[in-house]
Amino acid sequence: MNNFMKNFLNQNKQNDFEIGNFEDERISWNPAPASPGDTVEIKYHGLLKDSGADSVFLHFSFDSWNSPAHTVRMDRVGDNFITEVKANGNHELNFCFKDGAANWDNNSGANWLMHLQ
Repeated sequence: MNNFMKNFLNQNKQNDFEIGNFEDERISWNPAPASPGDTVEIKYHGLLKDSGADSVFLHFSFDSWNSPAHTVRMDRVGDNFITEVKANGNHELNFCFKDGAANWDNNSGANWLMHLQ
């Protein structure tokens, strides 16, 4: 299997939302699955945290980034960064993360999406 196909399959695995976290466990959320209108707790324990970030921000929008994007500061709780957002989309929550120095964790350019049911 060539590298392109491996990367493509790995990206799709990272967007699997059925168990409340992505395969690599950098991101988790509750409730799982979430529905439109739910308040969703998002927990981040990824690259920015591992790189020593003092602060992490969730950058998010809905329905393929077709609504105005918002950025909120996440609270540090133990080894994780956590925040809650209202799922105001019809079909999906789109998001990525940045730290206070404007370093991004955007899932290798794919961002993350969580389907709303």
